[in-house]
Amino acid sequence: MNYYVQNHIHIFFIIEDFIYLGISGFSNQSKTFTHFTYPMLKSFIKKLLWPPHLWKAFTAKKRRKKVARSAEDPQLKLYDKILNTGFLHYGYFDDPKKSAGDISLNDIRHAQIRYAELILDQISNIKDDILDVGCGMGGLIGLLLEKNIPTTGVTPDRVQVNYISEKYPQATLIHAKFQKMPVSEYEQFFSTIVHSESLQYMGLNKAIEKVLTLLKPGGRWIVVDYFRTDEAHEKSGHYWNDFVQKLEDNNLEIVYKQDITANIRPTLDYIYMWGNEIGKPIFEFIVAKLERKHPGKHYLLEETIAALDHKIEDNLDIVNPDIFTKDKNYILVSIERKAG
Repeated sequence: MNYYVQNHIHIFFIIEDFIYLGISGFSNQSKTFTHFTYPMLKSFIKKLLWPPHLWKAFTAKKRRKKVARSAEDPQLKLYDKILNTGFLHYGYFDDPKKSAGDISLNDIRHAQIRYAELILDQISNIKDDILDVGCGMGGLIGLLLEKNIPTTGVTPDRVQVNYISEKYPQATLIHAKFQKMPVSEYEQFFSTIVHSESLQYMGLNKAIEKVLTLLKPGGRWIVVDYFRTDEAHEKSGHYWNDFVQKLEDNNLEIVYKQDITANIRPTLDYIYMWGNEIGKPIFEFIVAKLERKHPGKHYLLEETIAALDHKIEDNLDIVNPDIFTKDKNYILVSIERKAG
């Protein structure tokens, strides 16, 4: 699942948390804070200081850990209901000049599908098994299964495993990190291995070593991800030159390359617009109203407000399209072993 794309939703979650804590409860009811927030804080302090309550809190936390995350985390289902594609990545816009204000949710959905189609175009062998590494919500798995292409997904996330199993019961899934997949069962098993926005989370040496172990002779490795070109504002992603050198060192060559930075930028423009023009002003409105109606409470919460404001700014910087495209290139490559 893509880290950048989630950040525009996280901006609104921060605001939601701010409201939930009672800071926005001052609206037109002057005694809301007194009647709701003060008793809540009083109860919290009482439980914090009384040992039997601490023990209950500890045992409740232990019980919670035993509950499957998929049973308590609705986030994937939320994304799926919003996008209705099974994907959560940058997408691919055929018209890279499309402005953020002209983009609709349907455009975002279409871009998600077009992105997957780019990957499908690079698959040269559709008869043998394909491995989707970091399969997210299972969108690519679903498309491949629709075409009767044998597909396996691997993810370390139990939430994703359960979610995909429910949506695509016929899918083969491996609950593990790619680097720790069982070699005995899958050595030289896959005709194609796909890393779609997942290579960035792995060390290059271990990832390439695993690819070489699992890939059939004559097989193809497809990578779609962003790469750093310089000292980036945000440190995620591998350096492109390092990646190319590692391929050379392991007798691998790029047989196809497409820079799609311009085509993913409209998604970033859209996310940034929503965060900067809607999310941030809502937060500022809440803070201003709090300061005007309840200056004392605003004073007590100044440090918390400043921390939330800083968090929002950090998230906006992460999805700032100008910063991203200055520091990184988003590239699709197909890779094969060199002949001989």
